[in-house]
Amino acid sequence: MIRFDSYTWHARVAPVFIVLLPLGISVATWFPGEDIIATIGTIGVAPFLLAALAAQFGRRWGKEKQANLWQSWGGAPTTRFLRHKDTTLNPAIRARYHKRLQALLPDYEIPTLEMEENNPQSADQVYEACVKYLINHTRDKERFPLLHKENVSYGFLRNLWGMRPLGLTFALFGVAICGIRLGTLWEKGESVSLEIVAGSFICLVLCVLWQFWVSPDSVRVAANAYAERLLETCDKLERHI
Repeated sequence: MIRFDSYTWHARVAPVFIVLLPLGISVATWFPGEDIIATIGTIGVAPFLLAALAAQFGRRWGKEKQANLWQSWGGAPTTRFLRHKDTTLNPAIRARYHKRLQALLPDYEIPTLEMEENNPQSADQVYEACVKYLINHTRDKERFPLLHKENVSYGFLRNLWGMRPLGLTFALFGVAICGIRLGTLWEKGESVSLEIVAGSFICLVLCVLWQFWVSPDSVRVAANAYAERLLETCDKLERHI
């Protein structure tokens, strides 16, 4: 059962809504209501309700592509940042994180550079265990608001990337439908409503966004930001016995 909390609405429902929006626009373009409120409802509310129902699908597609993204990046951002050989973090900051994690998780031995080089897989397993500990102890949105914000941002972009083929297809479909409608009205000499022009513009903008903005690079930027915020929580956590 889906919990409709702030994360679900922003990171799961919103991406599916963006995917479905061109379909709502296409319907409103060909079957406009005389009541402007009804037209707006057709364009916005219907796709939003469908998005709420389909939110779980957006998450699934995003999670499926996440594994491939992490593999292409050399591992999950949080795991990579904890590696001695990674150059993303300042070495002094990483050393502080290692020290704090060792204090928080005394049952684990945080790998040294030599241990990491001799057995990188084992080292990654320790780092992954540390990351899981941090995630499990930083779920309080009131205490860690910035972390929650970055998590939502990453989930939103990851799920958009997971649905990119479908989203781009629907956006192109919307452009085509709106274009046909505009051409039909032009041939008949009928006036073109502001709603149809706005709908056509929205679909066109969505095509551009799906093509150029929704990319592995944008997901990686969000993932790195979340990873940095998560590791920063080391300084705020106390050991739980």
